[in-house]
Amino acid sequence: MFDRYARLTQARRALAAARLEEALRLLSDPLVASHRRAEDLREKVFAALVARAERRRREHDPEGALADVRAVLVWQPEHAGALALEPQLRQAVAAAELSAGASRDAAREIRALLDAGDLAAAETRLAQAGPTGSASPTLAALQSAVASRRARADVVAQQAAAALARRDASAARELVAQALALDRAHVAAAGLAREAAEMAAQGLAEAVGADLRRGDIPTACARLSRGETEWPDLGRAKAAQGIRQRVLASLQAEFERDLGAGRLREVISAYEGLDPRWQAALSSPLAEGLPALRSALAAAAAGDIVTAAQQYALAAEHLDAKAVGKAGQQVVKASREIGVAVDEARVLASGGDLIGARARLEQALAQWPLVRTLQDEMRRMDDGVLERQTRLTAARRLASEGRLREASALALALASPGSAGEEARRLHAELQARIDVVAAGVEQILRAVHGRSSGSIEGIGHSVARLDELAKLQSDHPELPGLRVALEAERKGLELVRDAVTTCRGGRLSADLVAVGEELRDLRPTLLREDRLDARLLELADAAALRGESACARGDLGDAECCGALLAHLRTVLPAVGVHADDLAGRIAAGRARARDEVERGRRALADRELASAESAFETASQAARDDAIVRAFGQELDTVRARMHQLAEVEGMAAKRDFARAHERLASLPPTPALLRTKIFDLKQNLARAQGLDGGFVLRVDEAGEYLVMRRETVSIGNLRDGRADLAVLANISGQHARLQRRMSFHGGMEDHILAERGEVSVGGVPVRDHRLRDGDEVALGGRLRFAYRVPSSRSLTTALRVLGGFHVRGTDRILLMKDRGRDGRILLGRARDAHVSVASESGAEVELYAGLDGQIRVRCDRGGTIDGRPFVGEHPVMAGAAVACGGISFVLLPLGAP
Repeated sequence: MFDRYARLTQARRALAAARLEEALRLLSDPLVASHRRAEDLREKVFAALVARAERRRREHDPEGALADVRAVLVWQPEHAGALALEPQLRQAVAAAELSAGASRDAAREIRALLDAGDLAAAETRLAQAGPTGSASPTLAALQSAVASRRARADVVAQQAAAALARRDASAARELVAQALALDRAHVAAAGLAREAAEMAAQGLAEAVGADLRRGDIPTACARLSRGETEWPDLGRAKAAQGIRQRVLASLQAEFERDLGAGRLREVISAYEGLDPRWQAALSSPLAEGLPALRSALAAAAAGDIVTAAQQYALAAEHLDAKAVGKAGQQVVKASREIGVAVDEARVLASGGDLIGARARLEQALAQWPLVRTLQDEMRRMDDGVLERQTRLTAARRLASEGRLREASALALALASPGSAGEEARRLHAELQARIDVVAAGVEQILRAVHGRSSGSIEGIGHSVARLDELAKLQSDHPELPGLRVALEAERKGLELVRDAVTTCRGGRLSADLVAVGEELRDLRPTLLREDRLDARLLELADAAALRGESACARGDLGDAECCGALLAHLRTVLPAVGVHADDLAGRIAAGRARARDEVERGRRALADRELASAESAFETASQAARDDAIVRAFGQELDTVRARMHQLAEVEGMAAKRDFARAHERLASLPPTPALLRTKIFDLKQNLARAQGLDGGFVLRVDEAGEYLVMRRETVSIGNLRDGRADLAVLANISGQHARLQRRMSFHGGMEDHILAERGEVSVGGVPVRDHRLRDGDEVALGGRLRFAYRVPSSRSLTTALRVLGGFHVRGTDRILLMKDRGRDGRILLGRARDAHVSVASESGAEVELYAGLDGQIRVRCDRGGTIDGRPFVGEHPVMAGAAVACGGISFVLLPLGAP
């Protein structure tokens, strides 16, 4: 309540302070959103928002006005004032955005024109953009900027005129550039630029003339180039025309003089520094010859005498011989002498005299140390010597690795005539001698392996070791790898045959024996000769056949099958082994068929409960195939039957000692029972149930609930106690066999209880009957005074109740339960429930069930568990006669009918 009042107060204050958005946010709180006062305040806020939108529209703020209107329509889409304003405001916002966009485009174009110094075009664009002033403050500011730039350009032009008056051409040039940057169409500034260029040209002409009079042509050319760079308009000045002609004439005359290499470089450098248009003014031969002369000077400086001589010759074709100078003549002469030295060195090298060739090049390099041709030739010669040494080193490394064929080929390629090939020739002879030694050793091994002494495992091992030694000497011999593989295969084959024969003659057979046949078959193609192992294979086949026959005789068909599989592999190599293989396969098949026939006979005997015949059949089957899976499984079945018989004997012993609890526990712990013993176990359970004394009925004695007589029979007789033959014997004036209660199952009605008159009168509800089906609430009278009431206490159970009336008792109680025997559907319910057979005021509220199992044994069930004679149990548990049971807050005991 207080929170709602606080929200409404805050919203009211926000409205009074014109904080309309805050007021709307407070009124949207779920705490007050549906309150009547909140509705009234919201209407006031809507009215204030519409009024503010009207004011903003008048103040040319259509966007703010449209925001206020939309805030109202979000809450109240049908608000009349907001709906009327929204279309007008949308149009005003669109028009304002269009006008603002055009103004922004115009302002962008005008700023670009101002940056370019085009003030006239900027003024024209301002006029096209429309009126300026308060309606467009941006355009008004740009108009002011145009006027300001024009005024600044006038001031800077006046400063440039003052600099010219002081004869300061450089300062005037900079000021003129500033004025033209502000207003590129400034008339006065353009005239001042021409005056400054004329003044600069006059000063340059005086300085260049002084340089030429001193004969310093490079300085004059450099000064003229700098002036052209500093004053781009210098070429249009009248004073500059004369100085250009004087410089070009001096440069032309300088090339015609007899110059040395150093002076030529200076003059050419000065020429290259001139403007390209001035270079074109030189004479055509000079312009064509200078590039070649420049290349010649560069090649000579780099030590490339050959190229320098070629370029000097090319320059001489276009220039006067004096222009080439003494440097060209010296280079040409040196080029001829260097060529002779190189030719002589090459002749010596081709003859194998590398030392003499190198000495000739060193002599020429001492005279011309910078000549690239001599340096390159010396480098090539050193590289050739180094490459030869590298290849010789590689040949020695290959020889150390045993790769004699590669090393010999490499040494032979280097064994050239002369002193340079002497070392290679010696190495080749040494390698060839080693190759011959290895070849002779291989021949000896090939002869030895075909002899009788080397055909054993030890002999082949010696041959393999000899091959390994030869491989260390020459690893690239073409026959060594294949020969070693063949000998290793033969040794492995001999070892496999030896081990397999040993196994067949007394070892333990396994799948490895079958794999031996596969390995021998796969090894055969790699042998030197495929028939070298045949004699050994025949020996193995004989051993396998003998072992298979003995295994069949013992019933070890698994061992026999291993031998048969080995013979099957061997017959692919030796067809003669097929006779043994077929004979063994027949024996195995016959033994297995005989064993399985006996197993079938044994299973039939078990089905007929003839254990002795089954065991006899198992013995016969084991003699035929004791390792057969079916035979072993049958043997396990017989072991299970024997174990169960032993356990049942133990249970019978416990029952004989009246240790019924342990007997029941042992029976319950037994695993699934073979069919042979099911009848025996059932009979044993029945005997245990009868031995308990609870089979026909019992007395249920419950603490705080009294005693109940429980009858488990389908037929219960009622008679006089003196006669002593009735199930329900009552000390009353009735006959000894007065009536009978009959329980039967009806197909449609389920369990039915009938009262049948036998030797006395019976009436139900005062009506005499001979056979009457009892219903819940019926009152039955026998004779004159004995009466009892029939009840069906619970729909959850087929057990019904009788209450003896008139002060009569049966075995000390007037309450009788007719229990449906065998099955949980006949359970007796103990507890506080209204439909309980035995009503007990249990504090826990738990319910306890008593029922007879399918074996006739009485069992107790309680979800909360309990104790029997102090021993705890969970769920359900058998109950013995006289055992004290406590569970679910209920305590009771079951007593045999003969107990007091």
